Amino acid sequence: MTEISRISEITRNTLSLETQSLELLRVFINKRFEQIVHLIHQSNGKVLLTGVGKSGIGAMKIADNISQLKASDLMTKNPICIDQNLFAFEALKMMQNKKINHLVITGKGNIYKGIVHVLNLIKEGLDG
Repeated sequence: MTEISRISEITRNTLSLETQSLELLRVFINKRFEQIVHLIHQSNGKVLLTGVGKSGIGAMKIADNISQLKASDLMTKNPICIDQNLFAFEALKMMQNKKINHLVITGKGNIYKGIVHVLNLIKEGLDG
């Protein structure tokens, strides 16, 4: 494979991943999204939005004029947890079934170990 062919292939793969990522954002256009848009619309002055990822897609964290919100106002109160030994494809199926993008990973005694995001799974080639 030539260098140009390799670059073309990487570009195609990157665009495919970005397209899938954008499609996954659809689930965020919900009632909570509408509430956030309403808060932004009602604010007087500047609103600072920050995003997740290279391109800042999904700027869902609100700061500056909406600083009266606490993290607890925006958090997932009862996140879905899975055991650290669950296979990755099972985690992906669970995310797809529950229409969520992350799972909390726990170990023995239900101790927090970390978080897995659907994009982590897609990057590893598990795209369902």
